[in-house]
Amino acid sequence: MSEARESIGSKIIVGIVIAVVASTIGYFISYLDARRKDQITYVNSQVERLYGPLFSLIQANNIAWNHFQQGYWPHRQQYFQAGVTLSSDDIELWRRWMRNVFQPINIKMEDAIVNNAQLLVGEKMPPMFLQFISHSEAYKAVIAKWKEGSLANSEEFSARANVSPVSFPAQPDFTDCIVAQYHRLKSIQQKLQEQFVGWFTSLTEEPVKECRARKS
Repeated sequence: MSEARESIGSKIIVGIVIAVVASTIGYFISYLDARRKDQITYVNSQVERLYGPLFSLIQANNIAWNHFQQGYWPHRQQYFQAGVTLSSDDIELWRRWMRNVFQPINIKMEDAIVNNAQLLVGEKMPPMFLQFISHSEAYKAVIAKWKEGSLANSEEFSARANVSPVSFPAQPDFTDCIVAQYHRLKSIQQKLQEQFVGWFTSLTEEPVKECRARKS
């Protein structure tokens, strides 16, 4: 009788242990999967609202710039280059491309950064992004002073009257930063989509090396 009671007691204890272990494992799996889904939602927002648009726009900007440069001034390093005398047609050409091609792209990129700053990777905005925003904002002031047929004044032919006082971020560094960060997020996004792998995948708040401030 005593042995039977001990056997029943042992079975009860084993049953309780199994139930506790199963419950703990179930809770742990539920926690990992909920965490994975939260991370998917966040990284999807990073890709769709910030780095995806920047990835497309910076490449479109580069293609347009190369076409502009190769098509109209292939033998110069800069449009407003020392020793080069520009005509009124040259100035109108520059302004037409800035108004209708490059500044609209600048504004779209600036809006993506400013309106989704909370989705940036890292605790601080990359210095290149801050410089780009300043470049775009300063160009608005330059463009606002342009008027059709206002080239009678020699000052209108200068770089100062036609170019943002804040330079575009250094290339190819700026493009490399955006492209590298986009590809890292896409890689993380893919891993998170795989349930088991995604359980043990974590988002990082460390930006890619291409986006970090360079030491002088």
